[in-house]
Amino acid sequence: MNARRPAGTKPTVPLLLDGDEVLPTSVDIARHADHVGGGSLLFPPAEREAIVRFTEVSDQLLDIGRCALLGGLRNNREAQREGLPALVPAALRGVLAPLTVTGAMFIAFKHDVPRDPAAMASRMRPLLDEVRAARGDRTYLLSGFTFADVAVASALQAVRPYADGRLGPGTRAVWSNEAIAADYENLLAWRDALYEKHRHPNG
Repeated sequence: MNARRPAGTKPTVPLLLDGDEVLPTSVDIARHADHVGGGSLLFPPAEREAIVRFTEVSDQLLDIGRCALLGGLRNNREAQREGLPALVPAALRGVLAPLTVTGAMFIAFKHDVPRDPAAMASRMRPLLDEVRAARGDRTYLLSGFTFADVAVASALQAVRPYADGRLGPGTRAVWSNEAIAADYENLLAWRDALYEKHRHPNG
């Protein structure tokens, strides 16, 4: 394989290699899907400006979530244990749990994750209000299913993770902000409905 990560970029996920193409972000991957796929466009030309704005909102929400995750992980031993690789024996998981914090701090430093959870959390409500006002009571944020829905639905993990059972209770706790989630249950229900319709269409 001849694909190479673009010079000056940091290795991260998501990452898609398609032949010689290296697609290092979810936006790049979605645009590539539009180019090679035959379904409805995730970036319809008439709505690209709005999609860009929702992508910015998503990025900001995820930054807030990562900041909260790092802070919560320091104090949640259960989440620390859940963050260890599955191959670590049960007898050692308690002893090695703090390594999860070390790993998270390394990743946070590499990707410039903000370090003040309280200050970051204060920015969350205006972003959620913007999304809620834009959506109204529609099934999708725009005229149909677009990358705007993908980006915002994913970012709502920073409010409360989707209840699909893939996260342990400790990890779910450090991702969740129940004080805010209680005021945005309608957005979370909208996210859950999108997941059921588009991520699990066959049950």
